Amino acid sequence: MYSSYFNPETIAKLEDLHPGACERLFNLVEKEQQHLHMIDQTHLEAIIADAKVIRELEKSGQRIVTWLCYTILALGTTMVLLGHPWVAASLFTTVVAIVLGAYVFTRRTKVPTAEPAKDNKA
Repeated sequence: MYSSYFNPETIAKLEDLHPGACERLFNLVEKEQQHLHMIDQTHLEAIIADAKVIRELEKSGQRIVTWLCYTILALGTTMVLLGHPWVAASLFTTVVAIVLGAYVFTRRTKVPTAEPAKDNKA
């Protein structure tokens, strides 16, 4: 397992050679740890923001599709009343295809998740 800290014997030797070096080393390690936590936090916040944007786009697309279906259904009903059943049937089939395409086939199977930062040090 990787650790940013050295073993106690090495630290004692370093302190004997350079008084105060251990304090500076520990401060450096703590700053590095804080920096890595900040990067991970920023990464998670970006993933959450992206997920919110994607969800809003999906909602707006579903609203547009809903109104498109209502319009096509009204047009199909008008065609039935005017005596054009084949045109109406094709319009109603189009509505079914739109609904299937918008609500069934575009569903994501996996929600994006945050992956922890990988450390290349062994």
